Parts: sequence; structure tokens; C-alpha cells
Amino acid sequence: MAKISKKTMENLEDILNRGCDYAATQEVVTEIANEALKESGCELCQCDDASVCDWDGDEVCTVEDFANIFWDKAVEKILNVLATEE
Repeated sequence: MAKISKKTMENLEDILNRGCDYAATQEVVTEIANEALKESGCELCQCDDASVCDWDGDEVCTVEDFANIFWDKAVEKILNVLATEE
């Protein structure tokens, strides 16, 4: 794989940030979470009204919150891998 320029890395980081309005990244993350719920068999669920629960049935967070945290961490790890490619 060819080395990725610093400018390209900065652009990727900007576009993948959930705060990027022009790429509508937050909307994309929400859409992906809703699609994942639907594919998991939750036809009527939306990520902002579905919950992640622990083994005791206690709510941990909404699926939307989980998806946002997961996205941020996944993007960070992917960008770290790309930054080390030569």
C-alpha cells in the first residue's frame, strides 16, 4: 500500500468526524445503526429509542450512543493503521 499523505489523512479525519456537517457523518452513523437494527430483526426500532442492556436487563445506553462511541473508536483505530502504512 502506498504511503498516505498528511493532507489526505487530515481530510479523512475531518470527513469521518461525526461533527463534519458537509459530509453529514452523524447522519450516516445513525443510518448505519438503524440499518443494523433492522437487519438484526428489529423492524420497528430506531437507534435513538432502542437500548443496549446488560445481563441483568439494566439499560447501559441507547443504541445511538453505542453506535457513536463505536464509530469514533473504529475511525481512530483505522486512521492509526493508515498513518503507519508505508
